[in-house]
Amino acid sequence: MWFPLARTHLYDGVGLIGVERTGDKANLNYACSVLNTPRVNKVFNFNCFYCHAETVGGKAYLGLGNTTRDFTGDVRNVCDTVRAGANLFGTPGEKEEASILQHRFAIASDYMKSSTVGANPSMTYVYALMAHRDPATLKWTDNRLLEMPTAPPLPVAVPPWWQMRKRKTLFANGELPLHWSFMTLATLMGQESPEQYAQSAEGFKKVKAFVETLPPPEYPQAVNASLAGQGKAVFETTCSTCHGTYGSGGTYPERVIPFSEIGTDRALGDQQTKLDERFVG
Repeated sequence: MWFPLARTHLYDGVGLIGVERTGDKANLNYACSVLNTPRVNKVFNFNCFYCHAETVGGKAYLGLGNTTRDFTGDVRNVCDTVRAGANLFGTPGEKEEASILQHRFAIASDYMKSSTVGANPSMTYVYALMAHRDPATLKWTDNRLLEMPTAPPLPVAVPPWWQMRKRKTLFANGELPLHWSFMTLATLMGQESPEQYAQSAEGFKKVKAFVETLPPPEYPQAVNASLAGQGKAVFETTCSTCHGTYGSGGTYPERVIPFSEIGTDRALGDQQTKLDERFVG
């Protein structure tokens, strides 16, 4: 199979999520899957849980945004290693896939790098993939069809999935409806036609339905009930108008506050808005 030099990593942490997996997936790390590419080659690949799960105290919490992934390095180095390993030990199909991976990631690599560990460059990565796809045929092109920003991508944190069932929009700035079609954009690295993309989209309808069933996990450590009670009172009087309430009958106003009122750094919001206008608007 693909990634012959990375198998130790792929099989690390087996069984953390308590979900029985069979066949080729039986012994894989929870963040890895096996699939057939559009060229009918079987490969390892990272799934949603690579960024949307975190291990705490030896247990993986599905839907908890990962804060320990390191995207500060140059992904081209990883792809070069994969290509070299495939050339030495791989099948013809593995060599083919490694070559495509190396080539495309080299083009998109500048938008897959974060300035700090734990922050995620996923949105600029997705937009970079969109910039290299024909909007009608989805055919990959080495020429950029849409202009990307010249500044390096600003880091963002991965939100917990259990918040998603409360929300109507995908991002805190109120842009993009929470819809499975936007989730599917992350597959643009490997898809080769509208038909293949549509097949992935059907799968992401199920992913969205799964996300909406996830409850928040119980806090694994002891809680100071007296201190928590004081914090609850402060939250409900000071914070809940924007952040909503919890428990039975809880509400989530999903307010978007103008920068002029909230007074926070607007750089990330400006970057997101400009990208959305260019690629989605």
